[in-house]
Amino acid sequence: MRNLACLGFVLASVAANAGEGVLEINQACATQTGCFPGDGAGFPVVINASGSYRLTSNLSVPDANTSGIVVFAASVDLNLAGFTIGGVTTCVGVPTSSCAPAGPGV
Repeated sequence: MRNLACLGFVLASVAANAGEGVLEINQACATQTGCFPGDGAGFPVVINASGSYRLTSNLSVPDANTSGIVVFAASVDLNLAGFTIGGVTTCVGVPTSSCAPAGPGV
C-alpha cells in the first residue's frame, strides 16, 4: 500500500515536467488548471519552488492590473524560449519613455 502511494507521487511529478526536470508554463495551464502544484488557475502564474521553468507558448494577460508570472522562491531559472509575456499595455520610446494603459501588473 505504501509503495502505491509513492508511485502515485512519482507519476504526478513526472506529468508536470516538460522534460529534463523543467516545468512548463503556457497559456492553457495558466488560465485553466494551474501549471504545477502551488499554482492555481488564472494569472499570475505563481512559482513557489526553486527549479527550472520554461514557457511553451506566449502568455497574454487580460489587463494592465494583472501580472504574468510572480516568483516567491530563490534559484529559479525561467526560460522564455522565444515566447513573450504580453497584454494590453503598449510602451513607446527607446529607452521606454511611457506605457499605457498603466497598472500595477508586472
